[in-house]
Amino acid sequence: MHTWLIIDCNFLCHRAGYAFPDLTYEGEPTGCTFGFLSELLNLQQRFEADQVVFCFDHGRSKRKAIFPQYKANRHKQDRTPEEEEAQRVYRREIKRLWQDILPSIGYENILISYGYEADDFIARACQAISTYHHGDQAIIIASDHDLFQCIGPNIKMWDPNRKKLHTIQSLASELGISPTDWVQVKAIAGCNGDEIPGAKRVGEKTAIKYLRGEIKETHKVILTIAKFLQSPEYARNLALTKLPYMGTPEVQLTIHDINPRRWQAVMVKYGMDSLIKQGPYMGRRPLMRGK
Repeated sequence: MHTWLIIDCNFLCHRAGYAFPDLTYEGEPTGCTFGFLSELLNLQQRFEADQVVFCFDHGRSKRKAIFPQYKANRHKQDRTPEEEEAQRVYRREIKRLWQDILPSIGYENILISYGYEADDFIARACQAISTYHHGDQAIIIASDHDLFQCIGPNIKMWDPNRKKLHTIQSLASELGISPTDWVQVKAIAGCNGDEIPGAKRVGEKTAIKYLRGEIKETHKVILTIAKFLQSPEYARNLALTKLPYMGTPEVQLTIHDINPRRWQAVMVKYGMDSLIKQGPYMGRRPLMRGK
């Protein structure tokens, strides 16, 4: 049996880029790469995970086809020329990671397709593990609560920002709902981060209370939500928030076994001396030490 990490790579790269903003090797920026790979090793050790799925955002979201305002203002902000250049460098590092570094090491489950988000492929990976890898466990590595809907009996979610593990049991005890309820919560309440409007003056807490049946029938918010549930906006929100998004390619996951020499060669190439004698967790085998 295997334990899988399913990683929101854009999220992890963002954390890494801020942690090591000035790291370079032979004139090339490597902070994002070094931070990402270091965190990957830590996460594999923490969860004793011998398999990894890497999920990336790529290009203009297909969700804009049904809602052009989706994330419309997230990246619209005044930046200095230096900040713009930093963003370009960051994007180049991410591309190098999925296009060259991870394949060179030997990783095979790199999920990316134009117009789809990491969340969509995380959902597909969870479906694949539950369907084809019976008995295996998986841990989603992300901070986006939209992914609560992917949690299941064999799938947990670890938020590195809050150092918190989310499970079916924790959602039930903290929120009083199941993972399958979460898409309705988001569809009713909307999502400020993704700029999706929900029912007027209804937030997540109210939507959760509604789904738990804790709002009195005489309360006017009941009428507000009931009316919204019959609206095209609610149907649109379901389509936007349900994972995976329609049309997301199906995935087949491969069991990989990393060759120590390939790991070491990549670390030497990018001057990551502190990682050369380390390597991904491989089940009961020890970390790579030497050849």
